[in-house]
Amino acid sequence: QERRQPTYTAAMVQARVDPATGDVIVEKITAAVDCGIVVNPDGVRAQYESGLLFGLSTALKEHGTVSRGRFDQSNFDSYRLLRMDEVPDVEVHVVESTEPPTGVGEPPVTVVAPALANAIFAATGARVRHLPFLPKRVRAALQGKP
Repeated sequence: QERRQPTYTAAMVQARVDPATGDVIVEKITAAVDCGIVVNPDGVRAQYESGLLFGLSTALKEHGTVSRGRFDQSNFDSYRLLRMDEVPDVEVHVVESTEPPTGVGEPPVTVVAPALANAIFAATGARVRHLPFLPKRVRAALQGKP
């Protein structure tokens, strides 16, 4: 059986943290991807950018709570997602390659939360270890709580 070539990906996040509220504002995501031979560079960038933003939404906002066996969030008024006005600048570098093409949909989702956790640490000296990085969790980390 032929072994598939993986997609190599990396990201850096530039963010600000309001220590009083715990709000995290992501200003920029810079990422690189080696996905083998690229047939459509614009398509790769579009897919990759959307994956980064999905990862950012997951890292900052998305979570559900359950009461009496049912989700408390029944629509998007109570289930928070990344909004258009919260989208940071995104820069994607596509590495030239001669390897067989690979996927670009899911790999960028995986690198945003660790990069954002490192950005929060760089800005504050506090580690936030549980997703999503809600303001109350960031405040707790800033106060030295687990």
